[in-house]
Amino acid sequence: MLSEDTFQRAMVPGFGTYFFGGFLELYNNGTETVYLDGLQLAQAVAYPGHLAGAIEPCAVAMPRHVDPSGISTQYLVKFPGSGTSFPVAPGKTVVVAMDGIDHRNLYPRMLDLSEVDFEMPGGPDNPAIPDMIDLSIRANVLHTHGPMFDGAQAATQVLALPGNPDGYQRVSSTNFVFMRVPARQILDVYTTSSRRFKDDPPAGYSICPQMVHPSFDRGYAWLVELGDYEYTVARARKVLFIDENGVPVLQHTRWSEQDWERAERTPGRISP
Repeated sequence: MLSEDTFQRAMVPGFGTYFFGGFLELYNNGTETVYLDGLQLAQAVAYPGHLAGAIEPCAVAMPRHVDPSGISTQYLVKFPGSGTSFPVAPGKTVVVAMDGIDHRNLYPRMLDLSEVDFEMPGGPDNPAIPDMIDLSIRANVLHTHGPMFDGAQAATQVLALPGNPDGYQRVSSTNFVFMRVPARQILDVYTTSSRRFKDDPPAGYSICPQMVHPSFDRGYAWLVELGDYEYTVARARKVLFIDENGVPVLQHTRWSEQDWERAERTPGRISP
């Protein structure tokens, strides 16, 4: 299951924008060993709202976003491996970085991600870290450090079972074509947006009721602040309790607004 996320752009005064210091964490919340081989991560196309005059306002976009048959994306990666190469024992974590390097010398208050478990393809390759395999149908329009997993205002992260993207349904919008990850493959979904859009929306801004169908996630969380140092804060799943062996059990109700909170960045470690 998805457990922590800080794929956010670093917007630091005097330095500009840095896209490459984020990470996503997965956690085995069950009682049996699971295998990552072939599992897929998607950055879904889903919007928390629209400004007046948008090409696809909520009324137009929502039927596509809340389709119960699956979740639409242009950006998809999968874990390498042939079936049993990458086991994850109960209570263990796996970290996927945008770039698996030590970012501390490049940007203030960044992290050392040079010893994570996986990194996105592209960018400065760390030969000691396995690369995710890019299955996207569109190139990242912002940089060449891998597919788009760095939304600054809204994010929808999807964890899915292995599948062949060539067979995924193609879904058209006004400007783009997406592939739809089938509902039967979706294991976990996390949706969030900027609190600003809820508390102080721009003039003419309308909030959309859902970013994905409620069967995948019952409601998105307002966990992004868009401050100058927002990248120093993670979005993490809440710890429900610690079991008799001292292993955290995470809350998983398929409701991001209830399950997730702002937290310290602790890649590779669940922090109650």
